[in-house]
Amino acid sequence: MSRVQNWILVTGTPRSGTTFVGKVLSLPLEVDYIHEPFSPRCGIPDVDVRYVYTRAGLPNEPRVREWVRLIKTYQLELRTVIRPTETLVRRLGKRVLGGRGENYLRLARLNPFHRAAVVKDPIGCLLTGYLMREHGFRAVVLIRHPAAFVASVLRLGWDPKFDLAGMGQQQALIEDHFANEPDVFARAPTSRLEAAAAVWRLLNKALLAQAEESGAVVVRHEDLSRAPVATFRALYNQLGLIWTDRLERRTLALTRPGNRIEPRKGHVQDFERDSARLLEHRLGQLSADDRVRIWEITRDVAERFYTEAGKDNTVARDGLAVERSV
Repeated sequence: MSRVQNWILVTGTPRSGTTFVGKVLSLPLEVDYIHEPFSPRCGIPDVDVRYVYTRAGLPNEPRVREWVRLIKTYQLELRTVIRPTETLVRRLGKRVLGGRGENYLRLARLNPFHRAAVVKDPIGCLLTGYLMREHGFRAVVLIRHPAAFVASVLRLGWDPKFDLAGMGQQQALIEDHFANEPDVFARAPTSRLEAAAAVWRLLNKALLAQAEESGAVVVRHEDLSRAPVATFRALYNQLGLIWTDRLERRTLALTRPGNRIEPRKGHVQDFERDSARLLEHRLGQLSADDRVRIWEITRDVAERFYTEAGKDNTVARDGLAVERSV
């Protein structure tokens, strides 16, 4: 049985910095890390819907409640993801030892000092309100400029239409968060760029509504990138974790000027980055017309935090984003 009392969800759309934030928050020995249990790809084997949504009273709520029980008692099992592009040695190692999620879980089970646990899961982002209301989670929600999100998705060659399909098959999600546009998932994007922008808008529209209602901490990727120490110090205080000089030095080393901009070849993520330059770099990978089109699709959600050009529409307060008065 886990002794963890402080359960923390780190979420947001994919490519919004959730992995980096989850890892930095779990650097202290007393904080465990659990990797994407709500993902149909690498999570609990019973999870079969991408961006699953629930609330009390829905038919799928008992099933999700059981997933949470498994997580909180550390009785969950996780899928092993073996990519065809991986070396033979790596594939054999995963078959024997499991993937990174399983290895992190193994360490958590063996940790005699744990008092808190970070559940990092962008694919479970639409469970944020439910986990906070029904299961006592604290939550950190990451939001990233829509153009930077789209540029990252296109760079990786992902097909965002699968994300739209995962949301569109959930009638309760549509009734609760898209009642004023019930046919929104029936509209077919004409390109991967438009599909990615639609994913950003739809996920964040539902997620930010839950964050506001439940009191989740919302952090912009850009604030984290420009002022990582101040942002993480504020997060540690908000989440009941202890910030130390060692953590500050580690954070500075991971984000300092002179680090690489792009991940190393073959890596989807790379934690040692020149973080202050990330937004400018991603915006520069898109044409002016592409950025305009992305803004047209996402504006009604994005303008709370950004302007079309990527400039701030918020002010920083204790390292966290607060909307400007208009």
